[in-house]
Amino acid sequence: MSDGFVTVAQCVEGLPLGRFVWELLFCAFLAWFMLGAINESTTVAFSYVSSEWPTTGANLSMMSIALACGNLVAIVVGGWAADQYGRTTVIRPALLLTACCGTVLQTARTLPQALLAHFLLGLVSGALIGVIPPLIAELLPARNRGFYMTIWCSGWPAGALLSVVVGCLSPELNWRTFHTGLVVPALVLYLCVRAEMLPESPRYLYLVGKRDEGYNTLLDIYEKEQLPLPWAAEAIAVTCAPPAGQSLEDGTVQLNCHSACKRLVSSSTTVAAWLAAATFLTSVAGQSMKIGMPLLLLRSESEVAHRAINSLTLVQHQALPTAIGTPSSVMSFFAIMPPHSLSAEPRYYVILILAQAYLVQFLGIILCAYASTWVRQRQLVRWSLASAALLTLLAVLCARVGGVALALCGPVIGLQLAAQACSVNFLQVFATEHFPTSRRAAVFSRACFAAHLGDLVAPTIGALVVERLPKGLVIAFFSTLYVMAWLVSARLPLSSSRERPLHDVDEPPMPEGVRSQGSEARLDELPDALIN
Repeated sequence: MSDGFVTVAQCVEGLPLGRFVWELLFCAFLAWFMLGAINESTTVAFSYVSSEWPTTGANLSMMSIALACGNLVAIVVGGWAADQYGRTTVIRPALLLTACCGTVLQTARTLPQALLAHFLLGLVSGALIGVIPPLIAELLPARNRGFYMTIWCSGWPAGALLSVVVGCLSPELNWRTFHTGLVVPALVLYLCVRAEMLPESPRYLYLVGKRDEGYNTLLDIYEKEQLPLPWAAEAIAVTCAPPAGQSLEDGTVQLNCHSACKRLVSSSTTVAAWLAAATFLTSVAGQSMKIGMPLLLLRSESEVAHRAINSLTLVQHQALPTAIGTPSSVMSFFAIMPPHSLSAEPRYYVILILAQAYLVQFLGIILCAYASTWVRQRQLVRWSLASAALLTLLAVLCARVGGVALALCGPVIGLQLAAQACSVNFLQVFATEHFPTSRRAAVFSRACFAAHLGDLVAPTIGALVVERLPKGLVIAFFSTLYVMAWLVSARLPLSSSRERPLHDVDEPPMPEGVRSQGSEARLDELPDALIN
């Protein structure tokens, strides 16, 4: 640069793809793999493993609620603490405590103890949900950030698929051993963090005045890429300068020091509210489909069974309550389903459909991440929501037609979940780009809170709709949720480009073209060794 100074943003965003980026992606994938296995296994795979108490739908629902409540508390507290004390200050204790929760699970012998153990598991692991994505965004290079920010999200369906397969194929496995095995990746990830594979954000360190720690972190990052850091410690500053009339001796900018940007707080709050609403509606729609579709299939199968039984003799018809039972694995989806509406055989449809859906979702997230290298962010979010609404129609129609069409339910639901995951992932990318480092984790955690709140209320909504509404209204309801999310997303200032540079403190908004030109100019000013 002409004045001989560079910003910490230029030092990070100009890095090429190398060892450091792959280490980040591995750590993020492993974290999401563990979280997917923990959160998606409670109501499905857990119903197959052995326990000391009946695995009824009510018991499993309470365990899911206990885990979700722990997640909700941890997400909000973790996001606030990450902005106040640092990202890795939250991540390291959360990983260590998650691994230690395996011991707590081993000591649980009764249902109340298991509920407490699951609440504690969500309380210590949920903080990772709202802190890891902002940290990854602040450490990634600028080029193709959307691809790198979403490719590792495929770990969630991969972990869910593994938990379902292991739980169903090992019915003799004790529930404590099952859940303890799910938290083993936390110990591996903790060792990776201790080995500096997932360092603290240098953006955050420079922002709060820890220049020496930030510079040492940059040195370690450049050393992994086998590149020299061409700037001295005093030549690197925060992205934004102090406001006029305010000078700091160490050259840093403290949190919330932009008095001129206070007028932007209300607009940022509005954007955060629309973002939370969009993620909430999308999560409710996706989770309602995962729970409502198997119930819809089971209801269809039970209607066929009822018609067959009604054609028999009166004696056989009177024996219906004993001929049709309610296996606990089916009731694990929702406790209020009437026992006479489910039969013993259709439960295998549930597992097959979920396994197919998770596999297709895993592949779909990878394809959507690749599409982000040439499709704009706004198009990815809105097209994904529209596709999810159409795929919902197709999935419910396949369930209604029955017969050969049932074989398409799993892949279609998987495509629908992949479209839903694509929209949520790129809404999260938007959150990391739109809000500054000074409060990125806190705002991002609120959006995650809304999404997991949607997952919590979705079982009640989805099961009640499937049980009490006609099939035609079920189709309209599931599709309407995505349409509402699509309308809400139109209120967000989504980027018309593939990615935007991150900013560290609140600054007045700039036109899209001006911001993009500034990003390209900053990258052009970096040494050729870093660009190439």
